[in-house]
Amino acid sequence: NSAGDFALIDMNSGAVVRTGDFNEAHGAGIGFSPDGTKTYVGSGEQIGVYRTSDFSLIETIRSENIEGRTLARDEKNAFLLAVAEDGATSVWDTRTGERLHQLHSRIKKDWLTIGTDGTDWIAVDEQDHLVRFSSQTFQEETVLKLPGTFTSLGTTDKYLVLREESEEPSEQMTIRVLSLIDYSLVSEFQLDLVTERLRHGLQDSRLTNWSLDEVGNVLAASGSWKDGYGTRWLRSKEMVLIDLASGTELGSKKLSRRISGLSFSEDGN
Repeated sequence: NSAGDFALIDMNSGAVVRTGDFNEAHGAGIGFSPDGTKTYVGSGEQIGVYRTSDFSLIETIRSENIEGRTLARDEKNAFLLAVAEDGATSVWDTRTGERLHQLHSRIKKDWLTIGTDGTDWIAVDEQDHLVRFSSQTFQEETVLKLPGTFTSLGTTDKYLVLREESEEPSEQMTIRVLSLIDYSLVSEFQLDLVTERLRHGLQDSRLTNWSLDEVGNVLAASGSWKDGYGTRWLRSKEMVLIDLASGTELGSKKLSRRISGLSFSEDGN
């Protein structure tokens, strides 16, 4: 928040697990390391690197004008990818505080790491191109033009998962799954966001909760919606499991309460 306080929230229960503060975090970006063990918070001249398990400060990265709405860390080279509000990305050396590189692409959301060494990244730019970047060689490559308006949802060990953006509210959302080998289309399917009968008319909808089983290549998801003007968001009580390879439904589960979070166990079971 504006005071520099930040929190780690359990998405399953909605409970605040831990809190911290960073004096220079006004308008800050925040991000996790690929393995989730470190949290990066900061803006301006300082970025704090915290141990996620207890929010203890590991180090402070100091430099001029490191700013970003999202932050991603290349652990191998000790580089930081900072995405600014306008989508521009800068690469910073966290050991010296020097800006090493400015990317040409302006991306919509954030960079997703692919591969095994944490130096290969992929994102969707403002013109709906899929862009790949190597923080090892600084090579930036436009992979393909997407057939619509998409943003990245996540990756598994085999696939890149994209979700379609729509200007108009819809009861469904298109999910597009691409191969990480050649970015060919693997599957495309419609995900139900609204799972109850509407009484007044759909005003808005969104994909609220989702989780990817990175090994089993399965998506778990649930949506939420506004039924009528000026009404509150209603979270679905129903969760669906989708096989990413085929786009087919593996099963669904309707709960007695509205869903506030979804996640897979480490073994995906």
